[in-house]
Amino acid sequence: MSTFIELKIKPISYAKQKKLLPIVSQWDHAGHFEQDGKKWIIYFEKHAFEDQEITDLLEEEHLNYEWEAKSFQLDPDFAWNGMYQPVLVEDYCYIRTPIHPTIMEDYEHEITIIPTLSFGMGHHITTQLMLKVMEAMDFENQTVLDVGTGTGILGIVAKKENARQVIAIDIDPLAVKNATFNAERNKVSLEAKVATITKLKENTKADYIFSNISTPVHLSSIKDYYSHLKPGGILILSGTLYTDLPKLKLSFESKGFEILKFIEDAGWMALSLMKKSLN
Repeated sequence: MSTFIELKIKPISYAKQKKLLPIVSQWDHAGHFEQDGKKWIIYFEKHAFEDQEITDLLEEEHLNYEWEAKSFQLDPDFAWNGMYQPVLVEDYCYIRTPIHPTIMEDYEHEITIIPTLSFGMGHHITTQLMLKVMEAMDFENQTVLDVGTGTGILGIVAKKENARQVIAIDIDPLAVKNATFNAERNKVSLEAKVATITKLKENTKADYIFSNISTPVHLSSIKDYYSHLKPGGILILSGTLYTDLPKLKLSFESKGFEILKFIEDAGWMALSLMKKSLN
């Protein structure tokens, strides 16, 4: 168990938040989130809580605060520090860190993530779009290849949807380690490895491929996506702008894919495609 100091600051106006955020971001804290836009809750490892310095600042700003020691089970190999907040993707998936509370809402999956400094916990719209597309899919007893797994969120959800096998690859060794750890925290397992889809030696014969990277990578990987999918397999892509749709449609359809569906939000897009036979 690790001991944390939970510091609550309330109420805190938008003007005060704007003024203090650059200062708070320099504190050696373990995590931070806000409630209703008016309360900040910040966690510090006990040894990192400079109480005099912090409380002097808060009193100088005429802010109300309280703090107390709490214990959480965290892996010391994954020291994390950042302004992370929980993510709720409709009624499908709630993503949080261990220090965020469970919320009393009706959602299908709750995922606990310890993010690294390089990869977040689902805040980017493209991750949320991927999850929205996945919600309509059936992963029961299926093989999934998660390309560019990051913290492993998509692969973990697929496993929670009873996928038989999830192969999670990334070019960053830290991401592979973190995805493996996050999967274990969520009581599932990923076959995580450092690789690109181009350099995967074995054919995965996947029923599904997830790839939330970028349009240039997608365009350069079409043959690899096709070769690693079973006939009729589904490819789910994001990391793409909606304006890239014509380019993607032309390239993928000429190489044996059929676009099934796409969704768009804030200029970003996710789409699902099916592998057809080239015969």
